[in-house]
Amino acid sequence: MNTRESTAMVGDDHFVFVGELSFGTYDMVIGPGTFNLQPNSGVLDLFVARYAWSDLSLTSAMRVGGSTGSDLPQGVASNAAGQFLIGGNFKTTALNVNPQGTAVNLANAGGNSASDAFCARYAYSASTAGISDQSRINGLRCYPNPMRESLVINGPPSLLVRVDLLDMAGRVVLNAKGALPLTLDVSDVSPGAYHMRSISPEGSDVIALLKD
Repeated sequence: MNTRESTAMVGDDHFVFVGELSFGTYDMVIGPGTFNLQPNSGVLDLFVARYAWSDLSLTSAMRVGGSTGSDLPQGVASNAAGQFLIGGNFKTTALNVNPQGTAVNLANAGGNSASDAFCARYAYSASTAGISDQSRINGLRCYPNPMRESLVINGPPSLLVRVDLLDMAGRVVLNAKGALPLTLDVSDVSPGAYHMRSISPEGSDVIALLKD
């Protein structure tokens, strides 16, 4: 069951959709294809998805929420610059409202026994998907997202990484390794949803990507 849905238009011919993940998986793609999000086990989390207004294609999606306590959206508002605000409440000691980059934790004065309100502002740019293109590993980024002819993996200069582009069945479509920045030729990759798995001395992570 997924409830508390809210939508807002943003100023780049896209709209954002926020809602609640309560159990199981939720397919974020409208129409053919699959890109699933699911909450942490035993709690409620919120999701944010961004779609193109012209054809309802998914351009990025993320889950916000920790492994303890429930995190619920109540509404979303946007402006002409493509920024949007999400308001809601969380019942956990701290809520990280920026799970794809450096953690931004909001503290709950009452701990897990009380609910606190939150408001977080996000921004998308024309060249990247803004939320889902950044790894938790030392600022590792990939763009553009959605990818088209090429995909650039960038971050700290000379950081050694191995990257695998995986389809939704977990099959490796492309891979590369070396010092940053790296560029993958994705011109022959079929349109759809993918994950980029990165492994480096800093750790490992997965970034959600789309191919137009």
